[in-house]
Amino acid sequence: MKLIVANWKMNMTSKRIIDFFKKFNPSLNNSIVVICPSFPYICLVKNYLKKNMFLGAQNCHFENKGPFTGEVSAEMLKDLGVKYAIIGHSERRNNFNETNEVIKRKVLACLTSNIKPIICVGEIKPPRYLSEALSFIDKQLDPLRHGIVNLSKTIIAYEPVWAIGTGRAPDLAHLSRIIDFIRQ
Repeated sequence: MKLIVANWKMNMTSKRIIDFFKKFNPSLNNSIVVICPSFPYICLVKNYLKKNMFLGAQNCHFENKGPFTGEVSAEMLKDLGVKYAIIGHSERRNNFNETNEVIKRKVLACLTSNIKPIICVGEIKPPRYLSEALSFIDKQLDPLRHGIVNLSKTIIAYEPVWAIGTGRAPDLAHLSRIIDFIRQ
């Protein structure tokens, strides 16, 4: 089955969401679609989901409660019906200085709340050699190897950050090698 994840980032309003779903009529044979709206619109999007469509979150905090103004816990997301959460997106890593250890804690919080984490990994600048890319990704995955009981309940999403919006893309051999490395 194919997994399609729509990360809406900070781009939709309630009117645009309603208009989107009026026109959105996908054929979802052999596909699962996960819609990840901004936090304020999770309940609105939930009303429009059809068969093979699931609610996702763009992030979550690693604590379930406490003095974390503006944050949302995995427990809260579960209560709203969220099934997936994007963790470690390059924008969170870069703009909010999220470390691999913080990402690990968020993954554990998701798993504890029965939310499937979609863990983003990928190199920031184009590698000169495949070994550079593998080394970078290995450092992102390393904390996950320790302390996470069942990685089979996670999804690893490879995003070569250097290719986003540049018109350049990694070649198929590079992608194949990276995917094989992640699977191992």
